[in-house]
Parts: sequence; structure tokens; C-alpha cells
Amino acid sequence: MKTALSFRPSRVSTRINSPLPARAFTLIEIMVVVAIIGLVMLMGVPAIYSTMHRDPLTQAVVDVNEACRRARAQAIMSGNTTAVHVFPRERRITVDAPPPPAPSPDSAMDQSATNAPQGFSAEISDRVRIEMLDVNFLNCLNLDMATVYFNANGTCDEFNIILHEDTGEARRIALDITTATPDVTPIQ
Repeated sequence: MKTALSFRPSRVSTRINSPLPARAFTLIEIMVVVAIIGLVMLMGVPAIYSTMHRDPLTQAVVDVNEACRRARAQAIMSGNTTAVHVFPRERRITVDAPPPPAPSPDSAMDQSATNAPQGFSAEISDRVRIEMLDVNFLNCLNLDMATVYFNANGTCDEFNIILHEDTGEARRIALDITTATPDVTPIQ
């Protein structure tokens, strides 16, 4: 009895002799993907830049709004009147730091001094001028300092300010005296 040995080629093939293409990305495909990622990132640059580098008028409006927001919150949380000071000649706005809490008699070390909230201060760009500054219906533009008070019940003094940029844009910020929230209006 003769047995015939038959040779069958192995089903495992090598890349060199394989009729099927190798499963990998080509250099062209990788370059296309990198180019698409680059374009998507490039489209996001203006949005990121505008977030990080605001124009002077926008930054001034944000600073005034932030000062008012902080003063209102501080007055309500502390139960005391808080003041926002506007220095029109120095182009500066500040919020008083809250009074430090009374030390408790049983605390050996007073840690409240390290955790105490700080006041707020911001400078308005030289490219923005204060065109109008009214507090309680009085023109305060020519004063060294105008003070707006925020009360513990959430109300505030009447306050209007017009900021005018050298490009011609202007914004009016007015506080609602019953809620102490700012309202920003573009001016033509």
C-alpha cells in the first residue's frame, strides 16, 4: 500500500507572496488626516484668540460688570453695604475688600486671614475713555472718585457709565437699582 503524500500550501501567507494587500495606512492617508486636523485647529484659532485677547472696550465692559457683580454678591453675603469706587481720571475701578470675619474664641489659629476674599480692581485701557459717569443722577465725571453703594438687600445706587473706544464704538452700562444687575447697551 502506497500512501501518497500530498503537499498542501499553508494557509498562512507572507506579505511578499500574498495576493491580498497589507492592512495598513499609506503615507498619503496619514498626510490627509493630519491636514484635516490642522485645518480644524486653524478654524478654532480666532475663537481662542478673541477669548484670550479681548478688545479694550469689551474688556472694560467685562471689568465694570465684574466689579458690580462682586460688590452685589459681597453685600448680600456679608450683610453689609459694599462700595464700588470709580476713579475716572485714573481709569480705574475697585471694589472694597469685605471686612474680615470676627475671630472665634475657640480657634487657636485664625485661618480666616489666609482664606479671606480679596477686593477687586481693574484698569480701563487708554484706548477707552469714560464719556459719562453718573451716580444717583449726579455727574461724577470730573470728580477724583465716584462711589456706588450696594446694599445687603440686593439693591444699589443709581449708576450710569458710558465707555467710548477710540474706534468709535461705545457702550452704556446702567445698573437696575432694584436688582443691582448691570444692563449693557451699545450706543450708535
